[in-house]
Amino acid sequence: MAIAGLQTLNMGLKNATTLTISGGVVVQTQGVHIIAAQTGTTDDLDTITPATLDSGYRSLLLITADGSDTITLKNGAGNIACSTNKDITLDDEQYILLLYNGTNWVNINSVPQIAAYTPTNVTPDRSFDADTVAIAELADVVGTLIADLQSAAQIG
Repeated sequence: MAIAGLQTLNMGLKNATTLTISGGVVVQTQGVHIIAAQTGTTDDLDTITPATLDSGYRSLLLITADGSDTITLKNGAGNIACSTNKDITLDDEQYILLLYNGTNWVNINSVPQIAAYTPTNVTPDRSFDADTVAIAELADVVGTLIADLQSAAQIG
């Protein structure tokens, strides 16, 4: 069924190929890549050299980390500009979609980042009386918020 004014885009992607970081750099050859550490299991990715496209087109790139590798996209170190203005860390269960704007690769989606929060002694509480300040009450609300964000995979 066609919807008036809406065009359908059928986009197919090749199977992902693995690119190994060399000196903080990888060279895009297609639209989907697995990024491998140069040595060991952790590495920083500073620069992605975009594939050559016809004039007027922008590159899209979907990437993830290889196996047990942890890859950190370094904000502002090369041509990667993270929308959070912070580095983004990827493992093999996270994907990030990047758009090359002619100067930098900018992430289109967000990737939940691991944070060192371990709530303890939290009594689930999603309401409190703002006129009656009680530190324990406020702490329960904050703890509940952290637990909810963790269950939604927004923080670690």
